[in-house]
Amino acid sequence: MRNKLNTLINAGSVRRFHTGPVIKDQDVAQHTFNVMVIIDIITNGQASPELMRATLYHDTPEVDTGDVPANVKRMINIKDTLEVLESRFYKEFNINTKLTKAEKGILKVADKLEFLHYLLRERILGNKNNKTVFERGREYFLTELDKLKISSVKSNATELYQYIIQEYNYYAS
Repeated sequence: MRNKLNTLINAGSVRRFHTGPVIKDQDVAQHTFNVMVIIDIITNGQASPELMRATLYHDTPEVDTGDVPANVKRMINIKDTLEVLESRFYKEFNINTKLTKAEKGILKVADKLEFLHYLLRERILGNKNNKTVFERGREYFLTELDKLKISSVKSNATELYQYIIQEYNYYAS
C-alpha cells in the first residue's frame, strides 16, 4: 500500500517538456489538473466519474518511462512498447478504468488542448522557441477533434481551440 501511494504521488512530479527550452516547467500533476479542468469545461460538467478517474491516472506510468515526446514516439515507433509498459503499470497498481470510445476521444482532445494551452502560456511568458511544436500540436489536436462524435463536446473543444489560437497569434506577433 505504501509503495502504491509513493509511486502514484511521485508520478505527479515527472517533468514534462524536457527536450527544449521552457520558461516555466510543468509536471504531470499540473498537466493532469489542467486536463481535468478542460474535460469539465468541454463536457459542461457532465463527464463520467470513470472518465475523470482515467484522466487522474492517464500519465502516471511516466514515473517509470519518463515523458516520451510524441514526435519521438512516432519517429522510432515505440507506441506499442509504451502501451505494454503502461498496461503492466496499471495492472501492478490495480488501476482499472473502462472508458467508452467517446470518452477515450474526449480525453485525447483535452490532453491535446492542454498541450496547446501550455505552449500559449509559454509564449505569453516570452518563449519564442515553440512555434514549430505549437504547429505540430495543432495538427495532433485537429486529428483527434475530427474523430470526436459528440457534437456539444466537439463544439466546446473547438471554441477553446479557437481562443488558444487567437491568443497565441496575438502574442506571437
